[in-house]
Parts: sequence; C-alpha cells; structure tokens
Amino acid sequence: MVARSFLVRYRSDQGNPIATSSVTSHMTRPKLRRLSGFLLLLPLFALAPADAQAGSFPYWGLSFGTSERTSASLGVSFGDRIPGEVEDEGFALGTGPVVEATVGLGGAKVGAGRSVLLLTDKKSGRIYADWKAVATRTWDRPRGASAHATYLGLEGGLSLSFVRFTLGVAKRLEEKSRGANVLVTWGAGLQVRMGKARRRADANVSARSTSPRDTRMALRSPH
Repeated sequence: MVARSFLVRYRSDQGNPIATSSVTSHMTRPKLRRLSGFLLLLPLFALAPADAQAGSFPYWGLSFGTSERTSASLGVSFGDRIPGEVEDEGFALGTGPVVEATVGLGGAKVGAGRSVLLLTDKKSGRIYADWKAVATRTWDRPRGASAHATYLGLEGGLSLSFVRFTLGVAKRLEEKSRGANVLVTWGAGLQVRMGKARRRADANVSARSTSPRDTRMALRSPH
C-alpha cells in the first residue's frame, strides 16, 4: 500500500507542472545564487591589478547595510586621471570611472559611475568619493527590501582612510505585496586598497643615489 500510494503521488506530481517546477526551482536556487555571485566578481578580478599603478585604484571591502546585509565587495577606479602615486607636493587628486560588484547574505549588486580620489603622503591618508547607478537582486531574506526582487537606483559613497559610508535610493521593478517599493539604501564598513600608493622620487633621492666614486670621477675630468 505504501509503495502504491508513493507511485500514485509521484505520477500526480509529474502531471502537475506547478509542483514539478516548484521542486526544481527549490533545488536549483542555491546553485544559481552561488554561480551568480561568482560571475559578478569574476570580471573585477581581471580588471584589478595585483599592485596599485598609475591610472588605477583597485579595492575590496566589507560592509553591513540595506539590502545585502553583511556583504563583500570588489571594485576598481581607473583612467588616466586616477593617481597611482603621491606627487612631490605631498598629495595627488584625480577622477575616473568606477565599477563595483557586491555579494552579500541578502542579495547581490553591481554598479558603475564616477569617482574622485585624493591621496596624501601620510600612511593610509586618503579621501575617496563615488556615485554610481546600481542594480540589485535580492535573495530570500534581504534587509528592508522585497525577497527575490530587482531594484534599480543611484548610490553615493564616501571613504575616509579605511572607513566607508554609502547612501542611495532604489526602485523595485516587480509588483510584490511585501517589502519596500522605493528603498532607501545605506551601508557602513571598510574599504581597503589593493596595493600601496607610491611616492614620486625627487631630486634629493637622485642625488643621494649617486655614488662617491662617480662624484670623484666627475670632479677630475677635464672641462
């Protein structure tokens, strides 16, 4: 009787497309979530150099906020105007495009926009600001947002040394009965540069690098 009832239930589920699709989606949803997070971060690994160079500012970060909850991010500001080293005056200022991807417990987000970077000769002394157009896809339990929804919006960020804050607004694309339709996003966390800023060598360093032998040879040579 048990085997017969199981066979009847199996055949009924096979004939019911709603039941079959719900089981299939429940099994594949975690795999798709992990795959989407990997695909979001993969292009930025290719863009971010292993060392800080002139024309790039690669970084990674950890934060908590709406709607991704606890999340990790990877991004890069690039362009000829982005400084990679500190000038002789003790600072360097520049602007350029920025792309960033974030994956968290509550969802995933990608963004692109503009950035402003100020480097100083002090250790870890920098100011970084950006504003981006962002697209967010939420998971099962986002913070303040609808589950399994897509949001489009704008976001601004400010980093003082390692500390970073973000604030923005996003609009949900789907019709849902729960969660915010218009979402005010915020976040607080850390932003760490990949690589170190270099200080431009000045004339004093070049003079100290000259060996005493070269100096004596230059003085003895006839004019």
